[in-house]
Amino acid sequence: INAEYGKQWYQRRVRAMAQMAMTQTSSSATGKKKKKNNWTEHTSPDGRTYYYNNETKQSLWSKPDELKTPAERILSKCPWKEHKHAETAKVYFYNSDTKESTWTEPEDFTKMKEDIKKLEDKPESEDEESDSDKET
Repeated sequence: INAEYGKQWYQRRVRAMAQMAMTQTSSSATGKKKKKNNWTEHTSPDGRTYYYNNETKQSLWSKPDELKTPAERILSKCPWKEHKHAETAKVYFYNSDTKESTWTEPEDFTKMKEDIKKLEDKPESEDEESDSDKET
């Protein structure tokens, strides 16, 4: 039993080292390096949130991509946004590209919500589990 456990441990270790090497090779081949995040979140005197980049000295009212969650990144790519009418509080949708508005949820917006739901429903360890399934 101990010899079998040792063999499995060794095989997992070799695979992990190979994956690390492949990741490093592919990132260096594409020239991609992990960016240092220089953005910090602050609150203005009137209570609004803004973001400041220590390196570029740039300020933004909108959250920079480097601070967004994967779901927020998906949401920001969709031109349709959900709003509430000021007087009636009824939900409507506005497309910032086409300047179109509608009371019914657009298909693109529905698909984006489904993509976000899939992303949020995916367990963080799903990739690790599928790798361990391959080992046995």
